[in-house]
Amino acid sequence: MKKTYLLFPLIGAALLCGCGKQTKINGEKIQILSQNLVQFEQSQSRQMAVLQSQLTSLAPMLDRINNSYFEKNREDALFYHTNTLFLLLTMDKKIESQLQDAEIERASENSQAYYYHTNQTDTMYFCAAQIEDCRRFPPHFRITAPRDLPLVICRL
Repeated sequence: MKKTYLLFPLIGAALLCGCGKQTKINGEKIQILSQNLVQFEQSQSRQMAVLQSQLTSLAPMLDRINNSYFEKNREDALFYHTNTLFLLLTMDKKIESQLQDAEIERASENSQAYYYHTNQTDTMYFCAAQIEDCRRFPPHFRITAPRDLPLVICRL
């Protein structure tokens, strides 16, 4: 019985020592990760500061470019906007004409396909009528054609 009493505390001590080592290793890994995270945040904040300074210096530069273009006179500004609108209208008309051309082409292709299939159906009806005529008439009433003209040959 004394052996069992000594065995339980011995196992508990071994577990506590092993868990302590693993806890220490995990703590070191967490410390390294937190240092990496702090370094990343610092570099990110530096990059954001650089971007914000560039953005603040960009607005006055754009104003200067805009003002220097339109400062000359009102006529230049009106000419610029008129040309832009004319370009947009021209592009709109060009796109509209291309769409109309595509629609006309699509309609012609559809009509050609319709006529093709309609003619094919008519030809099948004609052939079926010839075959039925051959079946209906007795052999002595059948029409024979010269050898150089093709005709539906009926054999019963």
